Amino acid sequence: PETAAAPGRTGEAEPRRNSETFDIPLPAVPQQFEEIESMGADGLQQLISDEDAFERLVASLSIVQNMDEFQQDIAKGNVKLAKDSTNRYKEQHDTLSQEIQFLSVEFNQKVEEYQSLEEKYNQVASHSQH
Repeated sequence: PETAAAPGRTGEAEPRRNSETFDIPLPAVPQQFEEIESMGADGLQQLISDEDAFERLVASLSIVQNMDEFQQDIAKGNVKLAKDSTNRYKEQHDTLSQEIQFLSVEFNQKVEEYQSLEEKYNQVASHSQH
């Protein structure tokens, strides 16, 4: 099924799925290129013989411009996703670090409490043997 292109884009687009549940609309490949069809034989010959003219024509095609915008949108989305993931992992790291600090303090208190009780036990045990 085809869907409308994203705002700012022309032509039809096909949804494409990545590993998550994102629909990524790709512009449909045009069946014809009006820019080329409207050229005469001299213009077509110039495209064949002049690589710079050919590259300018290709760069001016709406499908190429749309794909450039599409690529930029994906790059921006990837940066945002990476920042969001990094922030989420930092929050998890901070939470776990705080929990580790709390447990470390609690552990050290329990060790001190155990040592104190062990010392008292040893004193009682040594007095009862005498």
